[in-house]
Amino acid sequence: MSEFQKIYNNNNEDNSGKLEGDITIYDSPIENYQTASINVAYDLGGSSAQFWRKDENSDWNYFMGVQNTLSCDMYNTDDIKRAFAGDQCWDEENKVNTYVRYYYDLF
Repeated sequence: MSEFQKIYNNNNEDNSGKLEGDITIYDSPIENYQTASINVAYDLGGSSAQFWRKDENSDWNYFMGVQNTLSCDMYNTDDIKRAFAGDQCWDEENKVNTYVRYYYDLF
């Protein structure tokens, strides 16, 4: 079982999803942070599992399964905002697509 499958299973009680295909790792615009995405297959469909880490020497963390653009409110910690900075998200208040922002590190 892959490292990512173990992390995914530890964060999903039913363990019904199976990670498959190649994992794609992205560098965040915030220095050292990375995200990873991999397809998740279920009996009735699929989604994409999202992971993040602070740097190449830290452990991967599960963020969540994704099928559509997430609400910006889901990016609710400084580390998650740093990792996913620049990713598209949905602004619930203004009802528009926007981007995950972490201003502190950008200025």
